[in-house]
Amino acid sequence: MMNGSRAPKRNGHDAARPSANGCVRIRAQSAWIPGAAEAWPKPSVNRVTLAACQALLGEDEQAEEILRAVLSEHPAQPMANYHLGRVLQSQGKPREAQAAYRLELECCENNVPARFALGDLLLQQGDLAGYRDQMEHVVAIAPDRAKGYFLLARAVLSDTSDLDRAETLIDAGLALADTASLEAQGHRLRAEIDSRRQPKAAMRGALG
Repeated sequence: MMNGSRAPKRNGHDAARPSANGCVRIRAQSAWIPGAAEAWPKPSVNRVTLAACQALLGEDEQAEEILRAVLSEHPAQPMANYHLGRVLQSQGKPREAQAAYRLELECCENNVPARFALGDLLLQQGDLAGYRDQMEHVVAIAPDRAKGYFLLARAVLSDTSDLDRAETLIDAGLALADTASLEAQGHRLRAEIDSRRQPKAAMRGALG
């Protein structure tokens, strides 16, 4: 359950996903100092961060150009294919986006944001089994993320109607939920389980 003394959990890759306020600062600095991203330490990492900011600010073409340049030099650069996938998805290119996410996971199989993104894209394409597989991976590699349990529970409910497994996942997620919105998501899923169980209980009563 939510605890005011506990900070939200962060995955190691979250550092490459800057906030909106951070993006404004980074974008302004990169425009003010020509070649700034290349001059900073770890230039490839900084170019990926800059590209992520440009994408967040709606500059998809510039972001894609930077990410493809980074990948041409460092094909396994962490988070580069992930952000390229996000850009391609926003451009309405789901097939290319899926390929980018899969390339990200080939080099960084424990990249939770990439698994969330790929799973969401597969769900949009109607691939429920693929979506569930990605959420199974998320729960396995990030057992401290409530969101993963809830999304896997949703997949279980849609795919197999295994109410007991879904309930176990929801309970695990609620125990980790550190925001009101996550708690609300868990309680909505629990309410759905209760609503599904009521007709079955009524039928058993009628037959008994």
